[in-house]
Amino acid sequence: MTPGVVIVGAGHAGARCAHALRQAGYAGSVTLLGDEGAEPYERPPLSKSFLLEDGRLAPIAPAASYAAAGIVLRPSARAIAIDPAARRVDLADGASIDYRHLVLATGSVARMPAFTGLEPGDVLALRNAADAARLRKVLRPGQRVLLIGGGFVGLEVAASATRLGCRVTVVEKQPRLLPRAVSAWAAERVLALHAGQGVEVRLGRAPVDIVRAGPAFRYVLDDGTQGEADVVLAGMGAMPDVALAERAGLAMNPPPVHGVLVDAACRTSAQGIHAIGDIAAPRDASGGCRIRLESWENAERQAARAAAAIVRAEQGDEPSPAEAAADEAPWFWTDQFDMNLQIVGWPAGATRYVAREAGAGKAVGFHFDAAGVLVGAELFNSGRDRRIVRQLVAAGRGVAAAELADPAVPLATALRNAQQRGPAAAPNDSRS
Repeated sequence: MTPGVVIVGAGHAGARCAHALRQAGYAGSVTLLGDEGAEPYERPPLSKSFLLEDGRLAPIAPAASYAAAGIVLRPSARAIAIDPAARRVDLADGASIDYRHLVLATGSVARMPAFTGLEPGDVLALRNAADAARLRKVLRPGQRVLLIGGGFVGLEVAASATRLGCRVTVVEKQPRLLPRAVSAWAAERVLALHAGQGVEVRLGRAPVDIVRAGPAFRYVLDDGTQGEADVVLAGMGAMPDVALAERAGLAMNPPPVHGVLVDAACRTSAQGIHAIGDIAAPRDASGGCRIRLESWENAERQAARAAAAIVRAEQGDEPSPAEAAADEAPWFWTDQFDMNLQIVGWPAGATRYVAREAGAGKAVGFHFDAAGVLVGAELFNSGRDRRIVRQLVAAGRGVAAAELADPAVPLATALRNAQQRGPAAAPNDSRS
C-alpha cells in the first residue's frame, strides 16, 4: 500500500483528524492507531454519566463510519518508535508502518503521587475507559474517598462519588481550587457548591504519607491531620504523553508548558509530522508557547487544522493566512452536581472582574487585565449566553465593565456598544 497518513492515538483528536482528512478531500490511505483495544470514545462522560449510569462508552463516531470513510482503524496497535528520516512507525508487535504524513495525537497521562508505602495501582486515576471501569466498581455507598488535587476531572469524580453515596475528602495543596484554570471568584463558587453537598475540602494541604491499612489506606497530611480512606484517587491534573515525540527528536517546549512545539498548522520540527490535542504546544508571536490546552474543543480545532494542512501540503500549498492567525479564545466546560461551568478565554490570569448575577445559581464573571481589556469570562449555569460572551471576549478592549455587571443591560447591547467604540478604551470600574 502506498504510504499515506498514519495517526498515532485514537482519542478524540486522532479520531476527528481521521474523519477531517476525508472531509477535506484527502484521497490517500488513512490509518488510525490506538492502544486501548476499543473504538474511539468520548472522554468527558467518564467522570459523570459513565460512573453514575450504565457504564457505557459514548462513541466519537459510529463504528461503521471508519470503514465507510476508508479509514483503517487498528485499536490494538501500540506505537513504540518513530523514525522521521525513514518515515516509519514501529509497533509493539514487531510490525512497522510507513507514512507520508504522521499525526501524533497521543494525549496525556495522569500525574500520580509517589508514596513508598503503596503498590502500583493502589492510587487510582481517571484518564481512560479502563480507569473509569475500575472506579465504577469501588465507588459504593459508604466508601471513604480521598481525592488528591482539586482539578476539573477530580472534582467531577468527587461530585459523582458523592451522588453515589460515598464520603469524599478533597485535599488541594494550593490555597484554592482550580488555581490554574479559573479565577478566585469562580473557585469560591465551586468550593461552596461542594461544601454544600457534603464534600470535605482541605485547601493548602497535601498528603505526606499514605500506607495500606488492611483493605483501606491510612494517610497523613502536612499539618499532621490523619485519616483513613477506602479509595485514593489522583486528581492532580495530567502530563502530555510525549515519550514517542521525544525519542524521535522532535522539538519540545520546555516546562512548565511542556509539549511538542508546533506552528499554527500543527506542524512539528520534523518534516511530515504534525502534533495535535493535549500534546501540542503552539508557538506564540514571540516564538514561545503561552499555554497547552487540554480540552474537547482544542482537540476538534487542531484535528481539522492538521487535516487541512496535510491536504494543502499534498497540493503544494502553504498554510493560509487565516490558519496562521491567532486562535479564537479557548472554551471548555465542567459539570459538577447541578452546576455547569463554562470558561471562555483566560480568566485565571486577570487582575479585575465584574459579576453579573441572575439568580437561581446563574452568574457570569467577566475578567479584565490591568489595561482594561476583557480577557475571559466564566459562566455558571448560563450556557445560553456563551456565544455572545465569546464575542465580547473577542472584542476585548472597548467592553464596558459597568454594562456587563448590570443585568438590565442586555449583553447584545454591551457587545454593540463595544463594537462601536472599537479599540478605544471603555470606562472600566471592574473590581479587584
